[in-house]
Amino acid sequence: MPQLPDNPHDMALWLLKQLEDVQHVGGGGWQGVLPSTWDFQSVVSRLDEVEGGLAGLSDEAARSIEFYPESARVYQTFSDFLSRPANLKAAPCRFTICDLDYTHRNRSNADIPEQVASYLSVAKLCELLSLVADHSANNGMSQHFIKSHDAKVEMRLEYQLTDLVPLPSLEQFAAEFVNNPHHKDQKLNIVRSALLDIFKGKRVVTVGDFLPHFEAFMANVHSSYVMYTADFSYEKIRREVEKQNLEDTLRLNKTVSDIQNQLLALPAALVLAGAGIQKNETLKNIAIWIGVCIFAWLMRALVNNQEHSIDAIDKEVGLRKQNLEEQPEGVSNRFADAFKTLEARVKDQMKVLCGIRFAVVLIWIVVTAMIFSVFFPNFAEGFWKYSGTFFMHLINSPESLISAPCA
Repeated sequence: MPQLPDNPHDMALWLLKQLEDVQHVGGGGWQGVLPSTWDFQSVVSRLDEVEGGLAGLSDEAARSIEFYPESARVYQTFSDFLSRPANLKAAPCRFTICDLDYTHRNRSNADIPEQVASYLSVAKLCELLSLVADHSANNGMSQHFIKSHDAKVEMRLEYQLTDLVPLPSLEQFAAEFVNNPHHKDQKLNIVRSALLDIFKGKRVVTVGDFLPHFEAFMANVHSSYVMYTADFSYEKIRREVEKQNLEDTLRLNKTVSDIQNQLLALPAALVLAGAGIQKNETLKNIAIWIGVCIFAWLMRALVNNQEHSIDAIDKEVGLRKQNLEEQPEGVSNRFADAFKTLEARVKDQMKVLCGIRFAVVLIWIVVTAMIFSVFFPNFAEGFWKYSGTFFMHLINSPESLISAPCA
């Protein structure tokens, strides 16, 4: 004898196909006669083994078997299927509608009848409503949406075959307003307000009442959210961006102002060194050169510190820009140019510090050359000749200094 099914659903389908004179006996039970080609005891034993309350009474003498296919989610009509409250709240993973000759095993079925496809969408909507409701009652079959004491509605997860309609915006509702954590509380408030607006003046409604209004509901929800992000969130984000940009600009300006007193010492260092260098004053000249070296080293350290500060500000601006880009597209696009001025300011300050570094190095070179000219007169003649050529080049092509990389 061929192997019998090992689960209630397939066993119910097998009985409906194999039994003869199958007829409804009331209370969801069906009865039929097992053909003589099958071993009666083996079939009854397998029927008792499978779980789910499928088995009923059996009579070996008459070879009659009673069973309850609906307990295994095998229904004669779609209306019978929808008469079970559990099927309204969520779609079973596996079920069969006999009059449609359809067995559902997963949502990837390519041949889903239109009615079943609509049912699957409505069942998913019931699951989503359960996730966004303020609280559930009646074992989850009633979802309550409450805005205030006078503004609330109870939606019962009830609908009939004639209520089923396609829901083209369902996936958008799930993706944007239920599963997306961004602005979650605000979205729940928008969903609640849209439902209360549709059923204004009503305290109890059903999903069947809601289905004809679902697309209009989605249009209202989407428009309300766009208004929220465009008006409330935009204004708040704009103020925060402008405030932080102003603070960053002040911090950038401070990077140069913090060392402005030391900057005043640059020309003074050159004048004092030039006036102090004298022939036949070896120790004095060496002392001056050592002082200039220390001055150049300290200025280099100060410039490096300020460059690190600017680099830190630049990275912070980059993080704020990245966080802003994660906002909804309608909001983030409006801030596309918000950081251009600040980024240009960062580049300008880096160029200023680069110029200061160049000036410090130049002073050190000039003073060193002056010291060498005292001890080595021949060296001085060649150095000043080369320096004259170099400075004439800078006068004729100043952009070469700006574009030169900093050490």
